[in-house]
Amino acid sequence: MLRELSPEFFVITPENFENVVKRKRGYIKAARGAGGFSVLNLKTDVREIVNRRHEITSGGVKWYYEVKARGVPHSMQIYKHGSEYTLYGFSEQYMDGTHFVGAKVLDIKAVMEDRLYNFVAETCRRIDSLIHSYTGFFGIDLMISKDSLDVLECNIRLTAATLPTLLANAIGIYRYVEYFEEVPLLSVDTADTVLVRSEYMGNAIIIRPYR
Repeated sequence: MLRELSPEFFVITPENFENVVKRKRGYIKAARGAGGFSVLNLKTDVREIVNRRHEITSGGVKWYYEVKARGVPHSMQIYKHGSEYTLYGFSEQYMDGTHFVGAKVLDIKAVMEDRLYNFVAETCRRIDSLIHSYTGFFGIDLMISKDSLDVLECNIRLTAATLPTLLANAIGIYRYVEYFEEVPLLSVDTADTVLVRSEYMGNAIIIRPYR
């Protein structure tokens, strides 16, 4: 469906598992998961991949091989109602390896160049038949480089950036905001908006004015 809009990918099977491991580059991703916690890097996680061979090839939850895409990870936040798609958020993702840890909320008007706008519009057009009856929020994860754009996945649900972006838009500081999934409580200051606080774990999930 997305074809040339996304990196090469295919389902991993018992028959092709060894050939996938031999590629040594790219990612193995479960069809279910969030925040990158079901993503394994063929360059750094090969031992874990081999140890989880049965899980990956058993046919329960599908696992995919995906070619490594170039660029910086970003996320688009979109609201769908009927045939109308409203882009209300755009963020650069902060990653720790393959794990999502936070994001910088970007100013759509300042950075939304024509090639990116057209790319996102085409992505929405192509997935419309799959989510035609859906009304609500969703996110598109993509890689952006100087000369390429690639869709990594479409998350038809509330994503990590949904509420932080809505709150940032509501208070009018979206272009100056960072969202962090976890920071030590001692580093939270009066300018931060605390979404979740855990005294037991000693951390918080926050929105912070960009510095």
